[in-house]
Order: sequence, then C-alpha cells, then structure tokens
Amino acid sequence: MNNVLAGAAIWAAMEVVANIVFAYLRNRFEKPSEEKPTLFMSVFKGVLERALLYLALLNNVPTVIVMFGAIKLGTRLDSKEKRISNDYFLVGNFISVLIVIVAYAIFSELKG
Repeated sequence: MNNVLAGAAIWAAMEVVANIVFAYLRNRFEKPSEEKPTLFMSVFKGVLERALLYLALLNNVPTVIVMFGAIKLGTRLDSKEKRISNDYFLVGNFISVLIVIVAYAIFSELKG
C-alpha cells in the first residue's frame, strides 16, 4: 500500500512540474496568430499520455515508449494544419517523456 501511495504522490508532483513547464513552453513557442486548441484538451491529453507512460514503466513495459512515439508521429503526419510549431511538438514530447522517466527513477529509488 505504501508503494501505491508513493507512486501516486510522485505522479501528482510530476504533473505539477509538467504543467508549469508546459505553460512556459506554450507561451514561448505559440504564435499569437495560431488557432489554439482548447487549453483543457491540451492539458488533458498531456496528463493522459504521462499517466500511460508512467503506469507502463511501473509495470515493466518500457516498450510502450516506442508505441507512444509512433502514435504521436502518426497523428502528426496526417495533420494538414500546423496548430503548433514543430519545435514545440518535439521539445514538448521530449520533456514529457523525460519527466516520466525521472518520476519513475525517483519511485524506483524510494522503493529500493
């Protein structure tokens, strides 16, 4: 039970950090003229993606990172509209995966 609570606390802290970082990146990379998707949907998708990656790593299924990359790339290839810049897309995905890996490493160290 303590592992579950520790894992949930680390995930919650990870989400706070991630959303602060992405708020900064959104302001840095988005151009004022771009049509913006709703903020709620952007945040929701990010939380869902990081939850999937975190749970996969906790359950020793690291190959889900490859699946995550393929899905993200596949959905991006067909996009005729460029709602966000490629820089934001790349940096955002790298940071999202990095945050999950760091959270998993912290959990692994605490679990012993």
